[in-house]
Amino acid sequence: MRLYSGQGIPQYALYRRPSNLIGRIIQHREGAFDGFTKRYGIKRLVYYQEGAMMEDVIRREKQIKSWPREYKYNLIERLNPEWNDLAVGLGLPPLTD
Repeated sequence: MRLYSGQGIPQYALYRRPSNLIGRIIQHREGAFDGFTKRYGIKRLVYYQEGAMMEDVIRREKQIKSWPREYKYNLIERLNPEWNDLAVGLGLPPLTD
């Protein structure tokens, strides 16, 4: 599960794709697919959570999606108060734009 944020804009997208996090981040950075993340320029990974069982990941995703926006921001800010791009810690280069 991962939560993305746009460049300085408090927009987010929640994804349930635990198998290839790095590949998915690269696709978002390159704007490989049309849709929400491309439209709003969402390229930074600001939160992600791994789960061993897909059922647990789906349950957590639904739980977070049901929260008010403020709760979601609090979740991110508690673990990543500067909204840093966590993809850098996973081995990807920093964004240049």
